[in-house]
Amino acid sequence: MTVRESTRTWPDLLGALLDGHDPEASDTAWAMDQVMTGAAAPVQLAGLLVALRAEGETAAEVIGLADTLRALALPVDVPGPTVDVVGTGGDRAGTAGISTMAAAIDSGTATDLLTRWSETTTKPATP
Repeated sequence: MTVRESTRTWPDLLGALLDGHDPEASDTAWAMDQVMTGAAAPVQLAGLLVALRAEGETAAEVIGLADTLRALALPVDVPGPTVDVVGTGGDRAGTAGISTMAAAIDSGTATDLLTRWSETTTKPATP
């Protein structure tokens, strides 16, 4: 399914997902562009995420989302040694997250540990 680019709307995209159609990368790229530029309302993003999860994400859908996210991402200039850790937010099994373990290990080093989602540094770099 491809929603025609000139007529893409949230109702069309969400309706197609709810009808069981797999969007193409260009469709999810459009949606991510809407999200990243602030044109999407929180409820539209929620609808997209729930609909994608319900129909089962395809590689093409994830590629469209990821490519657009990367294209719109701002570079971060961080002086000195840095480790960038990205976790999924939990496995629902009550286990410690990889970013938590990385922070514990990193605490004994002279590097900054960055996490993409909270955009924070867990400790200042040691000169």
